[in-house]
Amino acid sequence: MATVKGSLPRRPRSDRSRGRGGVRGAPVCGATCGRRCRPWQAVLEAGACDHVMPDLGRIGGVTGWQRAAALAAARRIAMSSHLYPEIGARLLAATPTCHFLDYVERVDKIVQEPLRIESGFALVPERSGNGRSWDRKAVACHRA
Repeated sequence: MATVKGSLPRRPRSDRSRGRGGVRGAPVCGATCGRRCRPWQAVLEAGACDHVMPDLGRIGGVTGWQRAAALAAARRIAMSSHLYPEIGARLLAATPTCHFLDYVERVDKIVQEPLRIESGFALVPERSGNGRSWDRKAVACHRA
């Protein structure tokens, strides 16, 4: 079964959200939105998606993630990460309705310790911080 994934409108109209709620041939994923949670709230209240996938860079960082996670948890909607897997792994570990980690290997070659994946599961590092420490030599090789 495929998942329909698309961005939420910046200014959701209630009629659009209700219309999306009628799409049930496949799970619907509410993806990225603006820096506020209001678009999420309208879509979730309309029952317009089966799970959400906020983009950490667009939702307002960790604070925005926590707000979105609270909205999703209140409605028992699964929540996945979008990009930033080393940070998303940590946030999903603290997300009540954790769904899946969007794992993208974009930075693996230029960080000191890439996120480890074993048997399909991300191993959340015990070190402090956001999990990303740049490998300065590797970064220098890509300097323009």
